[in-house]
Amino acid sequence: MRMYLRQGNIVFSRQFVDTLKQNDIILTRKNHFKRNCIIINHGNTTPLTISKKADKVYLLNKPDAIHWCSNKLHNYEILKEYYPETTTNQSDVQHYPVIAKPLHGHHGYGIKRFNYMRDLKNFLNKVKEKYIIQTFIPIKHEFRFNVINREVFQVSHKQRVYDNNGNPLKTDNGGMVFSYRSLGSNAKISSKFWKYINGVIEKFHNTVGYDLADYCIDVIKGEDGKYYLSEMNSAYGIGQYTLEKLIDRIDALYENNHLENYKVR
Repeated sequence: MRMYLRQGNIVFSRQFVDTLKQNDIILTRKNHFKRNCIIINHGNTTPLTISKKADKVYLLNKPDAIHWCSNKLHNYEILKEYYPETTTNQSDVQHYPVIAKPLHGHHGYGIKRFNYMRDLKNFLNKVKEKYIIQTFIPIKHEFRFNVINREVFQVSHKQRVYDNNGNPLKTDNGGMVFSYRSLGSNAKISSKFWKYINGVIEKFHNTVGYDLADYCIDVIKGEDGKYYLSEMNSAYGIGQYTLEKLIDRIDALYENNHLENYKVR
């Protein structure tokens, strides 16, 4: 099947674009599809239409469901027990430090840490966009779980990248730079951690059903030994190894008629 990746309205890296093209994935932002295909809707919220000539089209991630990942507050509302303490109201904050995250942010853009009430208040009074406020969690490890059709197909150990002086590297737009070390689909992590991740997936799909199929889950293991959901993302970065696994998994789902829940024509 012809496979499209329908990009959302964010900036994707040159490496991301080149990797997909080299693997015969058609990158697009178009809103009308004329042929039989599989569409990975990668964070695009614009409605799409399908030609009557196409009789076999599968849509992984419906545009009107993307907000369950892209809007941090919406995601928090269905997964509260997995997140650090979170609020949108500064007066609700009882303990510092906290971090403030843009409601629709990605790639670490706009995230700020605050140790004092006055600094948080001054910041929120100046910015125009909406933020959520979370208890700051000292990080021991970070992990990414890539999910397709409610199953994890790749686990990665996620790390901030620093320069020779110990300063965190940033993208041209000020976002965070991470490296990812593959742990495989059956990562050797504790049964407690797997139970946590499977709980997130089950609870998430109790709300979204089959409207979302492809996304990643970013999780912090705190210095306190507990796990905390950092975010979920339907427009995640894709490296070569992750892409190969994603394509293989989608091919297998198609060949075994397990994509029928996502068929739109």
